[in-house]
Amino acid sequence: MNLSACLSCCLLSCFGLISGYQSVFEEVQGLKNGQKEIKSLLLEVLKELKDTKGTDSTAVKPMKWYEGGSSLLSVRRATSGDFIRFEVELSVSPKEEVYWILDYNIVEVMDIEFGTSITRRNNSTLYAINAPVSSEFLMITTINPENVIVRYQLDIKAVDANLTISDPRSCQASIHDVNSTYAGAYYRCTPDLDSRDFWFQDIGLYRKSEDGEVKYKHISGTQDSNPYLNVTFERNSTSSATLVFGKEFVDRTKTFLFLISLLTMETNTIVKSISYAYFKDISPVKNDDEYGFMDSHQKPEPLEGELLTVYCEAIGRHPPPVKLERNGKAISEVDGVSIRHSRTNLSSFSYVTFHPVTKNAEGSYSCVGDGDVKKVFPLFKIELKPRVHYGSQSVFNETDMSVRLVVEGSKGVSLNCSSPDQEGDITFDKVEKTTLSRWSERLEVQFQRPFVIPESFGWQQIICTATDKNGEASFEHFFQT
Repeated sequence: MNLSACLSCCLLSCFGLISGYQSVFEEVQGLKNGQKEIKSLLLEVLKELKDTKGTDSTAVKPMKWYEGGSSLLSVRRATSGDFIRFEVELSVSPKEEVYWILDYNIVEVMDIEFGTSITRRNNSTLYAINAPVSSEFLMITTINPENVIVRYQLDIKAVDANLTISDPRSCQASIHDVNSTYAGAYYRCTPDLDSRDFWFQDIGLYRKSEDGEVKYKHISGTQDSNPYLNVTFERNSTSSATLVFGKEFVDRTKTFLFLISLLTMETNTIVKSISYAYFKDISPVKNDDEYGFMDSHQKPEPLEGELLTVYCEAIGRHPPPVKLERNGKAISEVDGVSIRHSRTNLSSFSYVTFHPVTKNAEGSYSCVGDGDVKKVFPLFKIELKPRVHYGSQSVFNETDMSVRLVVEGSKGVSLNCSSPDQEGDITFDKVEKTTLSRWSERLEVQFQRPFVIPESFGWQQIICTATDKNGEASFEHFFQT
C-alpha cells in the first residue's frame, strides 16, 4: 500500500555533510565508462562541498531532523480459538495518528468487530487487536503532521510469546537537498545504528506524468548506475543515501519531484520489522498548490464478507481534501462502512473500509480533489465474483498426469473446465470444499490432463469458469505437453 508519510544540531549537520562528501567521492571512483554527464555533476557537487569547509556555518543550509513519533516497548501474542490477539505497547506522541493494517486493509484502533482497544498508561499506550487466524499480514502504524510514518510489522504466523524491549529505539530523519542536482537522505537513532545488524535504507521518487497521475519509482541499494540518476548508500551509526540527478532528469521533473526515504530494521522476533519513512518535496521549481493523484494500488478482487479498504491519495504542495466517490456519488458512512480523511502539507488521504463487503460495495470508484477546481481521477471497478486462489501453493499444481485448481467464492461456488483437445467438459476426479467464512468458501479440484494427439504436442490449453451467486470469472492456463 503507498501512504504519503514521514518520519534535529550543528554537529549532526556537519556529519551529514561529511558523509555526503565521502559518498560522492566513492561514487565518482565507481562510475561506469560513458557516464560523462553524471561524473561532471558529481565533481561539481564535490567541489561545492569542499568549498563549504572553513567558511561561516551560515553559508551551509542547516539540516532539519524530524522525529519518528513512537517507540516500541512491548508486544504480546496469544491465540484464542479462531483469533490471534496482539497487544502492542507504544510510547507515542499525542499528535500521532495510529491505525492497524490487517491484510493491507485499515482497521481503526477502536473497532468492536476486530476487538481493537486502547489502554492509556502513565508513559505509554497499549493497543490491542483480535486478528483472524487466517490473516496473512498485520501491522500497526503511526503518522504525524510532519509527514512521518513508523510501521511495526508483526509476525502473524509466529508462536505465542511475550516481548519486552529493554532499550527502546527512536529514530530521526532528514532530507537535505543542496541544489537541483544533489540531495542527501539521512537517519540517526538512539541507541545508534550498528552496521553489523540487519537494517537497510531505501529511497523512492514520486513524479507527475503528463496526465496528472503521480508515478512512484523505488530505488534500492543494489540498483545499477544510470545516466539519469545515481545513488550511493552508506551504513554507519548513521544511515545515509546520496543522490545525484542528471540534467535531463532534472528538466523532466523540475516542478514536481518528491523524495521518500525509508529505514527498515529486521528484528526476527514476533515483531518482524520496524520501518521509518520520511517524505519531502525536493522540486527545484515549486509551483503553489500543484498536486497529483496516486494510482499504485491493484484492482481489488474481494469476496462477499471480506474486509476491504479502498484508498484515495493525492501528493503535492498543500493538496486539497480528497474523497472517494462510487458511480459519481458520495459514499455514506453507515453500518459496516467507515470513512477517514487525513491531510498534511504534502499529502491528502482518504479511505473507505467495508466490513464486511456486500453487493452494495460494487461500482466504479474515483478519487476526487475538492480544491478551487474539482478534479476527478478514475480508479477501478469493484465486482463481487469468484477468484483464483493465489496462496502459498500454486494455482495449478501439475504432475505428469494431473492438474489441481483452487478457486474461492461465495457459498455454493462451482467450477467448470474444458479443453480444445477433448469434447465436453472435463470430469473432476477430486472435489473438496473448505469454509472460509459464513459467506464464502474455497473449492479445490483435481483432474487428469486431457489426452493429446501426437500432432498437437507442444502447449495444451485449459479453459475454466468459476461461478457463484454474485457472478462468474473465467481464466485459462497453458502447460507444456
